[in-house]
Amino acid sequence: MGIAYFCLFLMAAKYDMPLSKHLTARQISAVVLTGARIGPLPVFFTPAWCLRALFPKPQKQILFRLIEAALCITCGWNLIEPKTFILSEILSVAGASLLFYGLLEILPLPELTERRRKLLWLGIVITTGAFLSVQLMKCIWGRPRFIAILQEGASFREWFHIAGFSFRKDFYRSFPSGHTVSAAAMFFITFLPDLFPDLPQKPWIYWTISFLFTVFVAFSRIMAGMHFISDVMAAFGVYMIWYLVLTVQFQITEERNEGKE
Repeated sequence: MGIAYFCLFLMAAKYDMPLSKHLTARQISAVVLTGARIGPLPVFFTPAWCLRALFPKPQKQILFRLIEAALCITCGWNLIEPKTFILSEILSVAGASLLFYGLLEILPLPELTERRRKLLWLGIVITTGAFLSVQLMKCIWGRPRFIAILQEGASFREWFHIAGFSFRKDFYRSFPSGHTVSAAAMFFITFLPDLFPDLPQKPWIYWTISFLFTVFVAFSRIMAGMHFISDVMAAFGVYMIWYLVLTVQFQITEERNEGKE
């Protein structure tokens, strides 16, 4: 499966410029705006919910409550994206942050078992590991975004051309897509049937929802001129490597433990 995806990635990468020219010229502002706002939310809200489930007693886990609050503020910030920092924008960010923190208060939490604790930690590690991997790759690659080519006259560089490690400005952090790997954190919902046995035990439902959400965000970023198709496919590939390797390792470990018992 990995080889097939890589071959598909190589074929798609040949259409980086043509596809970006086509989609960016026909961008739908509502799609672009929605993708930009909601795309990053899963990567912050997922670990916040996992921490709440792992440490449900706030009076004994102040540190984790602070981490949750910081993640909720980040969600609110990404949802509003203030530009001028006027009072109305600051209040909007505060309101959105409180909304996400309120969701943590009302969302159901699983009854903890040793297996479920491991799954929650697994969700945190996959989400943060994939996100940080992509952020590091962005700095190493230094690839110009499509919008940088349009607005700054930057030269197009194929995905395999690495500029070298540098913290260049955002217009030169195209590869891979941070929004796409953030959106892919939605795949954490594929763990929900194990965490909540009363939920429908039909994996295809959770996989379909996660895939459609990630694809929507990925294409919204191409339409915004912020990424090429190779950027979004690479980001999705990074997330799935983390997801598949760690979940398979988890399943193997659990089966070995059951065999010993």
